[in-house]
Amino acid sequence: MPKTKDPYKIDRSFLTPPTQSLYQDHDIAISSADWIQDLLEDAVELDNQIEGDFDLNYLKFRIFSNEFAFVRTGLITFKIKVFKLYKNKAKSFKQFCEDHLHKTHWMVDKIIRAAKVVIDLIVAGFEVLPRNEGQCRALMAHCEGDLTLAWQQVLDDHEGMLYKITAKSIKRSLVGEEEEPKMETLVVTAMLYAAIWKAAQLQGMKPIEYLEELFLGKQNCDNFAQKIKQKRWEDDLENLTDSA
Repeated sequence: MPKTKDPYKIDRSFLTPPTQSLYQDHDIAISSADWIQDLLEDAVELDNQIEGDFDLNYLKFRIFSNEFAFVRTGLITFKIKVFKLYKNKAKSFKQFCEDHLHKTHWMVDKIIRAAKVVIDLIVAGFEVLPRNEGQCRALMAHCEGDLTLAWQQVLDDHEGMLYKITAKSIKRSLVGEEEEPKMETLVVTAMLYAAIWKAAQLQGMKPIEYLEELFLGKQNCDNFAQKIKQKRWEDDLENLTDSA
């Protein structure tokens, strides 16, 4: 009689402990940065626990709490920006983001907006929420002004398959299927590509997204040139307030 496969049996050949390198001999000193030490303390604490030490409900809480760390980041950076808590560290919020957070200020602003999306949905009574900045951005871009109605539609379309929610599937739920565009290759100089890449990065876009906005425009987006002017105006205003 053939053996029945145990659904709970784990192929341990695929389970290399994430903490394995902590116990290997190495001559490189580990950073003493507070956030790194805090992370390593968590890693060692978990590594030292055995099966009977774990409470699955608490672990689920930790997973969800950590997954929404981007919301806390948005709430914190909003306060840093509004109260200019960076004044003793940097001349502007832009410089603080780049030098101290290692992110563009456009990316940080996106995280702040994403935090607002999640908080708004929580206040509207939702328990299932967008799980990263990209999902929040997709929802904002295609919700047509009604965030809660749009998110409910996304949840309805993914009923029983919430794990399949992605930024792309959110867009698909709200604007329908789009035919995949035909792709072609364009050869450009390294200098031109670098210029395109840098311009796209400043807008928080991929190069192809930047070029599409620049030459084609996109549905549900304002005129691209106007968006650039608006961002330049915001930069000028930020620089004025920073120097005030």
